[in-house]
Amino acid sequence: MAERKISEKSLENLKRFNQENNAITRESIEISLLQLLEKKDLKKITISELVRRAGVSRAAFYRNYGSKEDILESIFQSSIAKITKSLDSFNLKTDLYQVWLYLFKEVKKEAKIISLAIDYNSERLLTKAVYDFLEKRNG
Repeated sequence: MAERKISEKSLENLKRFNQENNAITRESIEISLLQLLEKKDLKKITISELVRRAGVSRAAFYRNYGSKEDILESIFQSSIAKITKSLDSFNLKTDLYQVWLYLFKEVKKEAKIISLAIDYNSERLLTKAVYDFLEKRNG
């Protein structure tokens, strides 16, 4: 049987499709966990319950995350990354009032996620993000 050749464009399309599919899977799992956390403690949520709610397989869960705690860390890291990326547009020396105002507004929007991160001892991610941000700003 002759070997089938796949064009570069087809391979690119397949790769993009897989990346989009993976992002949707991750988002479904993250949203489902946040919804379940409104009703019960993380320790009482089972992987079976989580994947059923997310509409994904257990294999898809483990392809993306190692544990429920990993999901929380991912959500928290995304929130931190979004905030610190926006801080890049400010001059920390001359725009300090705007920086604080921006931070307070973002904390208000992300209060649920920040609260969960603190509840599940993920503040170390915030500390690391602050140090990384300051190191990047100071060169």
